[in-house]
Amino acid sequence: MNIFSPAKINLFLEILSKRNDGFHLINSLMCVCNIGDTINVEKSHKFDLQITGKFKDLLDGKQNIVEDVFFNLKKIYGIKKNVKIKIIKNLPIASGIGGGSSNAASFFRIIESLFNLFIKKAEKIKILNNFGSDVPFYYFQKPSIVRGIGEKIQP
Repeated sequence: MNIFSPAKINLFLEILSKRNDGFHLINSLMCVCNIGDTINVEKSHKFDLQITGKFKDLLDGKQNIVEDVFFNLKKIYGIKKNVKIKIIKNLPIASGIGGGSSNAASFFRIIESLFNLFIKKAEKIKILNNFGSDVPFYYFQKPSIVRGIGEKIQP
């Protein structure tokens, strides 16, 4: 399975306050863009992650968020197989356009489909939020008003 993992743009962003845990409460209008990374996933007997593309070198030797997503879902839903993942990294790292968050959400969608997981929306948002504040927005990929720390999404 191939999936496009888009960048995002905040058309407006209000930082309302900072919480004690370091997260900011926000009010923002977010939209996905037509630039992004590409993720290819197939079932496999062993886990394998390959990263290529323009920004690959910035991720070498680091734990990738898609690994966290996979092993978390594998544990929660008892997935027996592994996956082979190839990410073509076209988006710059730590640039504010959400490349990692988008990868996490896009990969989550692939795993849901590959392993026929049926996850209720509230549970899905809770799981997605564990990987980052923007991840739930990226899962749905619709222009949205996003509030709280990213968990309140209004298309």
